[in-house]
Amino acid sequence: MNSLKAKSLIFCGLAFLGLIACQSHPEPIEFGVDQCSYCKMTIADNKFGAELVTPHGRVLKYDAAECMAQDIGNDGQEYSSLYAIPIDRPGKLKPVDSLYFVIDDQIRSPMGANLAAFHKKKNANDHNAPPIRWTMVVDQLKRKQ
Repeated sequence: MNSLKAKSLIFCGLAFLGLIACQSHPEPIEFGVDQCSYCKMTIADNKFGAELVTPHGRVLKYDAAECMAQDIGNDGQEYSSLYAIPIDRPGKLKPVDSLYFVIDDQIRSPMGANLAAFHKKKNANDHNAPPIRWTMVVDQLKRKQ
């Protein structure tokens, strides 16, 4: 193999590894071990939790979606993707754009915002408050500050 072909193969391989390293995928949360990037509490409840993936592929973990919303709202945290755990699918991170959120006094979320994510809209409809989308969650939590 000539040196030009070898250099081309090495370059392609490094480019491929770079693309893989910067993908925006969530990591499993280790409940009882991982710490919230915002409030520093241990992430303990598998019905709550969230993750932010930065444009560089770094994963920030949160004990509740309200912590992630506050981190985005206060610090201007850049992200390429956002995930939350729906209360009706414990332990399973899902993209926030696919979820329905409810803020209701019946919900006891870890940081007291009474916020929960739902995978199915019909499950979200079982509460006193109407289901909302992620952008509305961020707006409503900013107003409460």
